[in-house]
Order: sequence, then C-alpha cells, then structure tokens
Amino acid sequence: MDFKEALDVLCERLGIERQKISPKEKEEKDLIFEINRVALRFFRKQLQENKDALQYLTKRGLKEKTIDFFNLGYAPGNSGLRDYLFSLGYNLQDLVRAGVITGYKDDRFQSRIMFPILDHLGRIVAFTGRIFPELENTAKYLNTPDTPVFKKSHILYGLYDSAVRIKEKKEAVVVEGQMDFLRAYQEGLSNVIAISGTAFTPEQLRLLKRHTQTILFALDEDDAGLKATLRSAPLAKAVGFEVKKLVFSRGKDLAEFLEGGDISSLETISIAEYVFSYAQKKYDAKTLEGKKGIMEMFLPQIKFLHPVEVDGWVQKLSSLIGVRQDLIIDELKKIVIDTGQPVESTPQKLTRSDSAMQDLLTMLLKKYLGLALFLKDNEAVQSVAEYGEIFQSIIESVLQQETTEETEMLALQGAYDAQQHENVKGELEFLLHEIKKEHLRKKIKSFVEIMKVANLDETDTMLEEIRGLTNQLEKLEKQQPWQ
Repeated sequence: MDFKEALDVLCERLGIERQKISPKEKEEKDLIFEINRVALRFFRKQLQENKDALQYLTKRGLKEKTIDFFNLGYAPGNSGLRDYLFSLGYNLQDLVRAGVITGYKDDRFQSRIMFPILDHLGRIVAFTGRIFPELENTAKYLNTPDTPVFKKSHILYGLYDSAVRIKEKKEAVVVEGQMDFLRAYQEGLSNVIAISGTAFTPEQLRLLKRHTQTILFALDEDDAGLKATLRSAPLAKAVGFEVKKLVFSRGKDLAEFLEGGDISSLETISIAEYVFSYAQKKYDAKTLEGKKGIMEMFLPQIKFLHPVEVDGWVQKLSSLIGVRQDLIIDELKKIVIDTGQPVESTPQKLTRSDSAMQDLLTMLLKKYLGLALFLKDNEAVQSVAEYGEIFQSIIESVLQQETTEETEMLALQGAYDAQQHENVKGELEFLLHEIKKEHLRKKIKSFVEIMKVANLDETDTMLEEIRGLTNQLEKLEKQQPWQ
C-alpha cells in the first residue's frame, strides 16, 4: 500500500475518522507555521537585545541554556513585528489569520516575554506572552487566538519536549504555567506539562492519555490553583486516569520547593486523601454549612474510584460530618462529570425521557423543600404536596413537626443554597413556578405515550386533555412572577 492507503486502513481498524485536508487548507496551515517561525526569530533577537527582560528571566531562576533550548523571546512595545513581516512580503490578511497581528493592524503581543507553543510534531502553532514590564489594567498573560492550527483547549504546553520521559516514567507532572514548567524541566523533572493557568479540558486529557495513565498534580496552592485541581481531578478520573497530588517537603508550591529541594524527595498521595485533608482545614465539620462544604468538595474526588475505595471513604466522611452513609451515597450518585464526549444533537423537548423529567423535577423539589425548611415555611412545604409524590413522607414529617435525618439533610442543603441568593423568598417562588411547569411537561408526555397504544375512540378525549395541559404550560412559561 502507499502511505495514504495505509492511513485509511489503520483509521478504519481503529475506528478513527480520518480528516482529509484539501490542498488549499494545507497551504493555509503551512503558511501560518511559516509566519510563526519567522515571528519566533524576531522575538528571539529582541530578547537578546533587551537586558531587563533577560535579567528578569534569570532572576526567576532560568539558566541561559534553558532560555535558549525553549526559544524564549521578547515582543517590544511597538509594532516592530508587523513592520518586519511586511518587509518580508507577508500581507495583512495572512498575519491576522495567523494571530500575530490584530484586526487594527497592530502587533498582538507588545511588551511581553514570549513562549512559543508547539504541537505534537514540534511545529510552532501559537505563542503565550507574559507582560513585561508590569502594567496596570493589562492582562498578565495573552495567548494567540484560535487559528486553523491552534486551539488552546487542545494543546498542552511542553508535551512535545516531555512526551518521551512521560512514557518512560509512566506519569505526568502537571504544573500551572510556562515558568513553572521551565523551572521543573530545568531541575530534572522532565516528565512535566503545563495547563496554562486553567483547569484541564477533556481534549487535553485525551491527548495526554496517549502517553500515560497517571497524573501528578503540582499546581500552585493559591485559590486559582486549588480550584483548577478540584475541577481537573474528577474529570481526569472520569476518562480513566489515576490521579495523585505531589507533596512538597518545603515551600508552599513547586517553584519554592525547587529553589533548594531535591526532586528525589518529592512524595505523592492520592488526590482523595489530599482533598479530604484540605476540606477539613477549610470547613468546620460541626456546622451545617461546613458539612455541606466538605461534601461538595470531596465527593467528586471519589466518584470514579473502585467500589471498595469508595466504601472506605464514605465511612470516613460519615464519621467526620455525622451524616448517614446511605444519604452520602445518594449525593454521590447525583454527581455528573462532563467528559466532553459527543452526544446526539436533538431538540431538548424531544429527548427528555420520563426518567430525565423525574430527575429534574426531583432536583427542583429538593431545592424548594430545602429553602422552605430553612425559612421554616410550612405553608410553602404544603404547596408542593401534589407535585412531590416521592417526597410525601418528608412533607408529612414537616407538617407534623417531626425531625428526621432526611429533613435535616434538606435543611442543610437549604442553608447552603440560601447563601447563594439575596432574595430567598424570590428564589422559592421561582422554584415553585419551575416545579409546576415540569410537572405539566411530565403529565403531557405520559398522555402522549398512552395515546400510542390507546383505542381510536379514546384519543379525542386524550387530545383534549393534552391541549388543556399545554395551554396551562404556555401560560406559565409567559409568566415571571419572581421579577
């Protein structure tokens, strides 16, 4: 077979849709790669002529050979790149398409230290620019916009250089930004990648999974880093990674550790163990708000563990916050992690199954009852009795002024939800409105299903019933009583 035939056969065997690029598309992408290469030469030369920028990098701990190896550069505070590229014969339209020039004919990157971004073949697809010197009201980092060769959500900084070592060590160390990556790589931690200051995307995780099944998080332990870890870890586990956390024997983050620590002394713990410990420090397990906060932070981290591990962690959590294990398991089952897998695109109203409707109705009712319990509003509880068949026992307990573990859990939820709304009674009114609409949708769907198997002489009555319900639904959808 020739090369193209071999590709077709392999794609068919692996179930991969082969993307066929037209000659015009290939020409356009090749031109962008070329523009980026020329731009990098310009940035490299500018850095060598800017002693302040070079000194900043060395003060941050980068050695000259690291700066050279990773082709760091500098974009001056003018449109020098634009003029340089024009002098070489490139036109404005192509430069804008490549993302190095803005639509206003100015350099996109000005007064910034430049980090080239490579794809899996080592081609320069984009740049990240860090502001230098520091300026107020200016973004600290700026990236090339999406182009025909670059989508930020599909690229991991440093993967091209680290891929071999990641495969050898069978694990990838994840840091936050380019400077973290360069320091780590320089000090010998060469199985490292950077997610450029945000949480992982599903596309990035699928890309990384070609090289390893294990991720070691080493993000900064400030608010942004912790949020990124908490969001990224469940997603990584959902797509099949084993997830751990790097522990530093000195310093609050990897950068501080590398200033004097030996990388051989780095230790790891499971992400569940790390978050369980952190949640106890952040929240008071004796208060309702603290119990809720611990559950919301910790449960996503054990969602995709082995059942034996899940059982052990549920026991620990139950002991810590004093909530029954079965109630914790119920909350765990409700957690949904979006892995970005494609789903069939069909209008929502045509795809909502009875179970989906029930799930939404259940969610609305739980939120409503939680807020009603928080407000101690028995009249509000009574108003949803006809819609919440599955909550009848709870509703009866409330109306009889009985306290059960279920009502305590709902009150806990309500106390937390109330903090998210300035107007709690307005939110209660909004939820009741949505409950009524969802209840009508469920009834309409049940009539439609019955009609499929009903006798012909029964359908007229059912159609009349459906019309009446639909009219009620339309009236409710036009109303916004909470505004």
